Amino acid sequence: MKAKDVIKGIEEGFDDNEQIADAVEWVEDAANRLAEFEQDNHMQDIEIEKLKAENERLKASHARYETLRKLNVVQFQHLYTKALQSPIPFDELVDMLGEAK
Repeated sequence: MKAKDVIKGIEEGFDDNEQIADAVEWVEDAANRLAEFEQDNHMQDIEIEKLKAENERLKASHARYETLRKLNVVQFQHLYTKALQSPIPFDELVDMLGEAK
């Protein structure tokens, strides 16, 4: 049975119980396929959100790298010493330094 047959049967009435049963089976199958499609879309949305989060993490890491790359030896030594003496994590110190520039 096809969608047009189901619609025609609904509009004009079905000839017998077998056609009704076929239509019900078709509608159930269509609903199941739709549910699977929606679940696949949901899983893709979750994967996209994970990729976006990973992209943001990589951008932050790259920004830290660029900040550190531009430091001279004395500036890096000062930052490193501060990291050893401070409870603030090294990455946060680098982020603060990058924001200050």
